[in-house]
Amino acid sequence: MKLTFWGVRGVAPAPGPATVRYGGNTACVEVRSTSGALTILDAGTGLIPLGRMLTNERLDATLLLSHTHWDHIHGFPFFAPIFLPQNRLTIFGPGRSSEALEGILAGQLAGHFSPIYALKNLSAQIVVRVVDATPFEAGGLRIQAVELPHGKTSALAFRLQENGSVCAYLPDAGYRTEPSEAAVECCHRADILIHDATYSPEDFEKYSRRGFASVEHAVAMAMRAEVKRLVLFHYSEEYSDGFLDALGERARLLLDQAGGKSIELVAAREGSTIEVPAAITGR
Repeated sequence: MKLTFWGVRGVAPAPGPATVRYGGNTACVEVRSTSGALTILDAGTGLIPLGRMLTNERLDATLLLSHTHWDHIHGFPFFAPIFLPQNRLTIFGPGRSSEALEGILAGQLAGHFSPIYALKNLSAQIVVRVVDATPFEAGGLRIQAVELPHGKTSALAFRLQENGSVCAYLPDAGYRTEPSEAAVECCHRADILIHDATYSPEDFEKYSRRGFASVEHAVAMAMRAEVKRLVLFHYSEEYSDGFLDALGERARLLLDQAGGKSIELVAAREGSTIEVPAAITGR
């Protein structure tokens, strides 16, 4: 697998001079299998620049939605490949039914919000499917979804496997006490754990009801699940590049103090790439 980060923020986009190094777009990660098949993790505003890059590529892609809060879907109406008839996009996400999930995505295209009006007006073939805990195959990957608490609602985490390599993706993790065994199993011995690090421990105490995690939670999960590499992700829109530098340093210290010196730590940035199990590169 090869991962490229197109959006690393949570809650809301954060453009401006204070966020140029880490980026201001919301959650979106490009995943390429060894065959080149494309799977996209979430459809925040990072999906928009990814879509521009894909306009010359004929797509049969998979989009995994952790949930349908705006910071995870509001790039979808501006994703260039959905306007091209040769393309197909299969969307997997949470919901009571596939029709209900499709209705949520269609809702943001309604006339009050968009000139597109409906999914049927998109040129690409769009297929929407609800997922449960049953593993499935898509984009050359074996995928399993796990439900996590997220404030008064929930969000999905995903475990992606290919040829023995594992990536765990937990973008919104509002652990009320301890993570569930299912959540730990989702991350167990992953080569890469992309984990919600919305807040510092101090800010988490102030905003704990919002349903996000702190860097302490990310470190604790990395230790408990015995992962090889922890990637901090889904940063608060209020945090500047300098604050995120310090947050990464703090996470490194927490790992070392917990006995996790062997765990590699990465603070995700827009444009950075991780190859599993190869080394990290970046812009």
